[in-house]
Amino acid sequence: MTWAFAPDGFLIFKRATTTFDVSRIQFKYSDFRNIKAYSIANGYAAGTEPLYSFNAMVYQVYVSLFF
Repeated sequence: MTWAFAPDGFLIFKRATTTFDVSRIQFKYSDFRNIKAYSIANGYAAGTEPLYSFNAMVYQVYVSLFF
C-alpha cells in the first residue's frame, strides 16, 4: 500500500510517499534436519529428526522523498 502524503511538495521536495508492505515467508526443507530436536528423550535418533521449516511475517515501512 502506498500513500502520497505531500503530492504538491514539501520544503525542497517535489513529492513524498510512504509505503507499507506485508509478506509471508514459509520455508520447508526436504534435505535439512532440525538438529535442535535431536535427543533420545524426544524419541529422535540421529538422522531421524523432523525436517527443518520456519514461517515469518515480514513488515516493511519506508518513506520516499523526491527532489
